[in-house]
Amino acid sequence: MHGFDDGVDADGTPLAGPAATPSVRSTRPGFQADLDPAGMPGHPAPDTAWDLVPPTPDEVNLAVAPWFDAAHYTASNADVQGSGMDPLQHFVLHGAAELRDPNRWFDMHFYVMSNADVQSMAFNGFWHYLVQGRAQGRAPRRSRGAERQAVLQACPPLDRDPPRPPQPMACLAYGSLHHALHARLPGAAGVSVSVSHDRYTRNIGGVQILVSDEQLAFNARGEAYLHIAPAVPRQTLAPEGASPFYVHATLDGAYVGVTTYADLAHALAELRPALPAARRMVLHCLLGHQVMPLIALHAALAPSDAVFWVNDYESICVGYNLLRNDAVFCGAPPPGSGACRICVYGREREEHLRQLRLLFGAVPLRVVAPSAAALAVWRRGAELPHVSAQVHEYAEIEYADAEPGAEPAAAPAGEDAAIRVAFIGYPSPHKGWPAFTEVVARIGGMPEYRLFHFAAYPPGQPLPGVELVPARVLPGARGAMTEALQAHRIDLALVLSPWPETFCLVAYEAMAAGADVVALADGGNVADAVLRTGRGVVMDDVEAVIRFFLSGAAVRYARLCAEGPRRTGRLVSRGMTATLPGAA
Repeated sequence: MHGFDDGVDADGTPLAGPAATPSVRSTRPGFQADLDPAGMPGHPAPDTAWDLVPPTPDEVNLAVAPWFDAAHYTASNADVQGSGMDPLQHFVLHGAAELRDPNRWFDMHFYVMSNADVQSMAFNGFWHYLVQGRAQGRAPRRSRGAERQAVLQACPPLDRDPPRPPQPMACLAYGSLHHALHARLPGAAGVSVSVSHDRYTRNIGGVQILVSDEQLAFNARGEAYLHIAPAVPRQTLAPEGASPFYVHATLDGAYVGVTTYADLAHALAELRPALPAARRMVLHCLLGHQVMPLIALHAALAPSDAVFWVNDYESICVGYNLLRNDAVFCGAPPPGSGACRICVYGREREEHLRQLRLLFGAVPLRVVAPSAAALAVWRRGAELPHVSAQVHEYAEIEYADAEPGAEPAAAPAGEDAAIRVAFIGYPSPHKGWPAFTEVVARIGGMPEYRLFHFAAYPPGQPLPGVELVPARVLPGARGAMTEALQAHRIDLALVLSPWPETFCLVAYEAMAAGADVVALADGGNVADAVLRTGRGVVMDDVEAVIRFFLSGAAVRYARLCAEGPRRTGRLVSRGMTATLPGAA
């Protein structure tokens, strides 16, 4: 069952009523958060009427072609695929009148039914939106359309990733495993056994980079670092009882091979008398693992310290981002409550937590969160025994401060005066990509703004009007994203995560590059960091973000920022557990 209330009538028409005043917060000195609904000079206010002449098919074709998604249109309309007709021509001549959607972010039925003038004049609704409706502030789809789409597509994790019997794998012989560990562990100054959801040396992402930093920091002081990841990745804990349970083993960044939890525990138990006293277990992510083998591994290692990192909220719910039906922050209601049962994750949450209670009950864990925001959410939502709980941030910005009284840095000669706005990272819902697409749909084409997407890999369907800039952060190129953002002189970074981010490296990379951050109130540490540093604005919802740009407040804000020196620096990792007090 899905729960959703989006303020529209049964036919999709917005309900009448006074418009809510969006909330905007910023601690930057001198900024007045005035989202004037009249809009910027030169742009019509939302109630301004233009006299439009019905266009010819060629005029419609010219206007909509840059924004038309032929692949999406064809996939959504089997008759078009079978007809052999050009998808754009089909849309212009037939599809628009039949209220078919031209792309993923425009809802033709909603737009036409919500705008009486479009209905009465029988305009192509998408053409009308592009030439007039967008500038007037009309919505391309119903309020919270992205969230609604996420709700409709949400399904329980076990339906996406059903249990399956273990498959035989080419497994490292026990003698080879024992030899590899014996050659390194006994002579080390310390030993850390680290657990996460994938091979951090092969799959590059935020947590993977941080685990790599942790490994290098421990190695720098002569300690060995053994990392374990499930051989079969999952978005849930692995089902109990599946045996043997295969894992990838990586030692000091070098891949050892596939082994089993049983062999690994056996080898560590045999070597334990020769191991250094400084032994620790570090749990970064449990997804894909089994609980009982983890408990056995801890017993075999007999570490002096065990740490659980709140890198996400898997210890509160199997929906590790706490997004109810993958759409909105749920607030971590009690398991089994009505607020929990309406979510696709509610069915599996109680069993998930039962297994976690076994782990936390058997292993004395220190809980470490990378931010105060993450720890606050964990304390409210988790009911797990633990030794202690503390905050230890992943990284910090080392600023190269300008000299006192320095003049603002001048833009390169010939550079346009548009405000440069960027989305950073993978185009996924939990990182705010649907919200960004909605912002692009409403402000794209406005000369005041130039839009960018900085990413390691291009999205499946690039957004028209958004410049894609390749930027891939690697262990040997930690500053790649910051350098790319700085080179393009990004003014505002949209970090629109709809859940309480535990840290969010891209927000810090943006600030290190001299950009300010636009965040949502539910963004956790992103919102906290913005308000703590005075480096951005925090909005209640996506509609407030759109109004921030349409009203011209974004232009005023960026120009206010440009009045002083552009403060830049570099993001410096703290090495996670290696610099944790008590880990020495």
